[in-house]
Amino acid sequence: MEELGVLAEKTLVNARELLNEAKALGLLQHYPRAFSLAVLAAEEYGKHLMCFGAVGLRSDDNEMWKDFHQRFRTHTPKYENLFAMAASLLPEEDRAEFMRDLSKHIRADQERKLAGFYVDLVRGNAIHPEEVIGADLVRDAIVVYDRVIGLWEHLWADTDFSELFAEGVARGAEELRYALIEGDAETVKRYFAAEEGEEE
Repeated sequence: MEELGVLAEKTLVNARELLNEAKALGLLQHYPRAFSLAVLAAEEYGKHLMCFGAVGLRSDDNEMWKDFHQRFRTHTPKYENLFAMAASLLPEEDRAEFMRDLSKHIRADQERKLAGFYVDLVRGNAIHPEEVIGADLVRDAIVVYDRVIGLWEHLWADTDFSELFAEGVARGAEELRYALIEGDAETVKRYFAAEEGEEE
């Protein structure tokens, strides 16, 4: 589990670095690249959450680890993780609508991520990234990603993830994974706080 903690630490740090670089590109009005980099930051954060979701997996559970590695290398599941957390920040009355349209938004953002890097040919017309991605889209994406990642960083400030994961937090792992799927950051925090309290 200590290695999983190291992975959690590095993915969260890298998510913040990618997002900060996306912000810088946005200030320079390089909107397509800013958006694409911001989506990569969201995916990296999603990988960080996957580390929490793997807490409690047995080292000999080859099928579950195979699934973990497959999801870890697949863009959509990583991106979905950030949006599950974003949904938890919405008022209850807005959450159902947000979740109903989630797959459509994720698919569109994944397509725009590539469009931010490459000229495409659409029905015989050459499309430059600047024709696809503008300032508003970049601003909205960065605001959401920054809020979600920032709140998570605040929640886990000064945490040594490798130490936390190495302390043996396998009990209640199913409940932990459920909290992650629901985007319930407070339950995740309470789970680990309770584990730490029991060790004392």
